[in-house]
Amino acid sequence: MGNTKYDRLDDDERESVGEQSVESSHSRRMPIPWSFIHLIIIISYTFAYLILVNNLAHTEHADSIYSPARSAHIPQKILFKDDIAALNPYRGPPRPELDAAWADLVKYSNIRVSADDLRAINRTSVLLSDDSGMYMSELNVHHQLHCLKMIRQAFYPEYYTERPMRHMEEHLDHCIDNLRMALMCKADISLQTYDWLDNNRRPFANFEIEHDCFNWDSVNGWARERSFDLYDNVTLLHPTLGPSFPVDEHGKLMVTDDPDPLEGNIITPPVD
Repeated sequence: MGNTKYDRLDDDERESVGEQSVESSHSRRMPIPWSFIHLIIIISYTFAYLILVNNLAHTEHADSIYSPARSAHIPQKILFKDDIAALNPYRGPPRPELDAAWADLVKYSNIRVSADDLRAINRTSVLLSDDSGMYMSELNVHHQLHCLKMIRQAFYPEYYTERPMRHMEEHLDHCIDNLRMALMCKADISLQTYDWLDNNRRPFANFEIEHDCFNWDSVNGWARERSFDLYDNVTLLHPTLGPSFPVDEHGKLMVTDDPDPLEGNIITPPVD
């Protein structure tokens, strides 16, 4: 065996060792391995990094607008497969399957929010008439999808237009500008790349790009849990004019000849 150095314990040290159920009356002094020191350093840096990231996340949310859907806003990286000739349920000429796919995107546009939610953004909204005490709202992503859907349908007026919509040009112009602002607001900074083709002198864009996104199922699911039916003749009643979207006994939307809304005045009361 190698030489080992032993130091005699004083009475205090003996008592301490005894309390810790150490059988030996002597203590072997061993050097702390460098691997253990490195491990402690790595753990310390890891905790410092996690604390920094957590503080940055709280700072980001502190500087963000209020939304009750914040918890559903889950970051996700998604690879867009967006070649010009690619096919998916949202592309192509009008057909029942395509219309159903687009309708499903905006199915949960009309949602309930609380008075506290409205106070948090210093706004009022239409009080629902179902005695729930909740108010009408919409996540802006659903409005933006509605706008895109309307622009798409404008390419096929003979297929979609049963009767002329009032202020159709203004509505489409609003939708285009709304999407412009939304795109500039989000400012997607993922990189577009290009390729040479053997038959074309100009660079050709490669549209398969990874983007920083948010999980759509999470956001849409949040809205689904708070959605309501516009067409039940109960939930949405104008204070003096009755159901906002009246339907007949067969569930078909009735055509009404209302005055021009652009000439009306806001009468929404403040939140209680």
